[in-house]
Amino acid sequence: MINNAALTTLHGLHNLAVIPGQLAITGNPSLEDLSGLEALSTLGGSLLLVDNTGLTSLYGLSHLPLLRAVGRNLVIQGNAQLRDLDGLEGITSVGVSLVVRNNSALTDLFGLHRVRSVGEIGEVEVNSLASQHFFSPSWVEHVRLCQPYGETSSH
Repeated sequence: MINNAALTTLHGLHNLAVIPGQLAITGNPSLEDLSGLEALSTLGGSLLLVDNTGLTSLYGLSHLPLLRAVGRNLVIQGNAQLRDLDGLEGITSVGVSLVVRNNSALTDLFGLHRVRSVGEIGEVEVNSLASQHFFSPSWVEHVRLCQPYGETSSH
């Protein structure tokens, strides 16, 4: 689902349980949540949630207790109205990379608190995040904290 200004719902996907490859939801400004993905239990590739400017919640993923791993990349980027990562609580591992950046309304990372392993790298923007306590010692060495786009670090 890429670059569809008219897309407001994912309800037509309500029976989708397995995606062997990538799920890309990008550039859909009218999409407010992920309702319709409640049956998803297996994701073999990447989960890309990018530039969905109207996305306020990951509701739809919140009923996914069976989704424990993202096979490749988990990218949450450019979702200006996304408030939290509730719905990702079941994920314990990410195969290659975890990227969370440029989500200006995001206030915490609690939805990722069960992640115990990230294959190669994690990149988390520290903009207005009140809490970074979700980091697990087993993979924190792979995480690069970065400043929001356009800002520079005082270090």
